[in-house]
Amino acid sequence: MKFLTSDSRLAHVLILTVLVLLTALPGISSIPAIDRDEARYAQATVQMIESGDPIDIRFQDAPRWKKPAGAYWAQAVSVTLFGGPDARAIWKHRLPSVLAALIAVLATYWAGRRLVGREAALIGAALFAVSLGLVYEAHAAKTDALLVAATTICFGALAHIRHNPIATQKTASLLFWIALGGGVMLKGPIAPMVVILAIAALMIWERRAGWAKPLLFWPGPILFLLIVLPWTILIWQKTGGAFFTTAFSEDLAPKMTGGQEKHGGLPGYHLVSVLVMFFPAVVLLPAGIAYAIRALRADGDKFTPLKRAMRLIICWVVPFWLVLEITPTKLPHYGLPLYPALALLCGIAGALLLQIKEFPVTRIIGAFLYGVLGIALTAGAVFAHSFYRSGSDVDYIALGIGICVCLLFAVSTILIFKRHRHFIKAIVASGAALMVMVFGVLMPGLDKFFVSQNVSAMMNQRGIKTPMSADMNLRSPHFTEASLVFALGTQIKLGGEFNAKNLPEIQMGEYLLLDIMRRPQIDIASSGICFDTIGAVEGYNYAKGDELILTLLRRRECPDRSAQ
Repeated sequence: MKFLTSDSRLAHVLILTVLVLLTALPGISSIPAIDRDEARYAQATVQMIESGDPIDIRFQDAPRWKKPAGAYWAQAVSVTLFGGPDARAIWKHRLPSVLAALIAVLATYWAGRRLVGREAALIGAALFAVSLGLVYEAHAAKTDALLVAATTICFGALAHIRHNPIATQKTASLLFWIALGGGVMLKGPIAPMVVILAIAALMIWERRAGWAKPLLFWPGPILFLLIVLPWTILIWQKTGGAFFTTAFSEDLAPKMTGGQEKHGGLPGYHLVSVLVMFFPAVVLLPAGIAYAIRALRADGDKFTPLKRAMRLIICWVVPFWLVLEITPTKLPHYGLPLYPALALLCGIAGALLLQIKEFPVTRIIGAFLYGVLGIALTAGAVFAHSFYRSGSDVDYIALGIGICVCLLFAVSTILIFKRHRHFIKAIVASGAALMVMVFGVLMPGLDKFFVSQNVSAMMNQRGIKTPMSADMNLRSPHFTEASLVFALGTQIKLGGEFNAKNLPEIQMGEYLLLDIMRRPQIDIASSGICFDTIGAVEGYNYAKGDELILTLLRRRECPDRSAQ
């Protein structure tokens, strides 16, 4: 039984588009910018628009010399199209990530049609569309969703170069170089590293290189250079080469030599993280891996289309995965460019399971992982909602839990005991339901995490418009998250030494935001300097694991006691 009755490409594209939008759009405007990197990207984009300088990107006065400008440009286009940066609406910055997630899913389907067939490609792309890792990055105004879109197009082009008629190889080659250039402009050497490692491993494994000859079609490399060189030359001239030395010494090298910003991990980290971030597709991953091994070990010609396809998928995953595992700095999203290949393995296993009862051991392993992880993710999301939310929506949450758990158990039971023609639909539906519940209902309710937004809301309630005008100043010595700058304005001051001796530095009318929870009390009353208390905000700084109470003060003239 087919996953879907229609074999129309347009129908498949529409289905995948609906899945991406269904999971990526809920919460896109109601979840504020709390991720540090997202807030830095959003604020730097705002400053780029305000300054009119698209080359030398900055966060406040500090240069952002870690990544090329591609993601900032994408956000700037989106923000400008939808009314500009004045309102600090984070959804405008996230739209490029939503579009990139859609492109990544469609590129997975495009690659899969050539490698594993239409039905398996559709199943794999649908599972990828509702996977936790992709949905999370679609909600984040950063580089990662855009990067996976670029790398997936590259591998889709490689699939068509290896398996398509000669007439279409030139087009695929041009797409490859355009996407690779876009990848460089997003995250520097990462996209070339993923692609080059895969191509090199494939050539060594097969002892053949002729299949890659279409990549030498001369307009392709020229397009790549036209994408990369202009910005490279301009940033070199503007910074005297400092961008590249800083990007290497302060970003790339620390990740290769140690756990940058305390993001370390042991080898095997990504093997564990993929179980969570690849949910719900992880249900078919053991069977997909078993299928690939079986296909490669089958007797007969070593260069059948199926074996060549499996080798490309494996080389897409394994070399870069090994690099990730031996690199000291580890974060779950680092493996995202490999998820489309894993999704295609899941797709081919799912297509086979629709036809015959197969994979007796790996099917049960997948069902066990799916059930345990699904319940754990649901329970974790609900726990966070109940613990970090000021109010309570018990009935609403209970309904969502019930739906998700029922779907989880239903799919697990089907996979373990019998084949059923609707089980793929049930897996996709359970993933979509969980993503909608988490990102559309639970995460927008975690208001204790939304410290910067709550400070901004409190100021607006007191008649202080945010973002603040350029002639207004605010100093926040304790709470120094980038999201505060995005919410309140570029000119606010974060961090620095602050005690009673610094109080005279606060200008008349300037605002002071103090955390009275974790910092020593400053005896303002005996300082001889007067402040009005504007309001207070309680919250939780998830990045540091600290509860906090932020009190907003404003310096004013002290009363003339001699006249009393």
